[in-house]
Order: sequence, then structure tokens, then C-alpha cells
Amino acid sequence: MSVPKFKPAHPSLSRSRVKDGIEEIRWRAPEQGEKEGEMKEGVEASKVMVFRLGLIIWEIETGLVPFGELDAVNAHRNLAAGIGLPLQKVSDASVRELIEGCLQIDADQRITLQQTLAKLEDKPEGSGKEELKDQFAKF
Repeated sequence: MSVPKFKPAHPSLSRSRVKDGIEEIRWRAPEQGEKEGEMKEGVEASKVMVFRLGLIIWEIETGLVPFGELDAVNAHRNLAAGIGLPLQKVSDASVRELIEGCLQIDADQRITLQQTLAKLEDKPEGSGKEELKDQFAKF
């Protein structure tokens, strides 16, 4: 299973900047290195997808870019160092719990793709569920 590349939802990031890999590193899981294709030994691709999906859900919920005040490489380094994103900006407790489960630094502690989908299915209509499921469907 390969890890899909996500395009950021934030309109300030142009397609060319993302396509060229300048910003793509911002959405990598901690176990992914700074070089394309780099991955720690023994980590399942699905765990990487869950982390990246958590970043996208956080971005959709807050309207912010993860560590937007930093360049993309330093944003990835913050995530890899265990510096978390501010979850108090996410008002819905169930979404906050979902994001926390997705963004665990230790890949073995992350929720699974199946658990992520189940939590998205539980969201009521009109709560951003459709947008989140559309992102998830790209897997």
C-alpha cells in the first residue's frame, strides 16, 4: 500500500508549490523523513495515512495551515519532535478526540483507518462530515 499525497485545503498554498514538494512535507507523518520516500522501518503505510488525514481534519476544522507560521520543513520537524497542534481551536469534542487519535506521534498508538472511518460515520449531517469523508475516499 502506498501513501497518497494530500493537497492542502488552504487556498493560500498554490498547486505548483505543493506539486513541486515545497509544501508537501508539512503533511508528512513523523516517521516519514524529509526526503521523498523516506520511512522508518516497520511502519505501516496505513498509520501514515491516518496521521496525514488527522492533519487535514485539523486544517478543515480550524481553517488554518498546520504550523502556518513556519516554513514547511520546520513545520514537519515540529511534528516529528512531538510538538502538537492546538486542539482547543476545534470546538467539537468528538472531532477533537478523532484528531488526537490520528495525530499520535507513536504510530502504534494511532487509531486505525477503520476506526477513523467509523468515527466519521458517526458525525451528524451538516457537521463537515461530507468534506471529511470526501478526503477519506481518496484512499
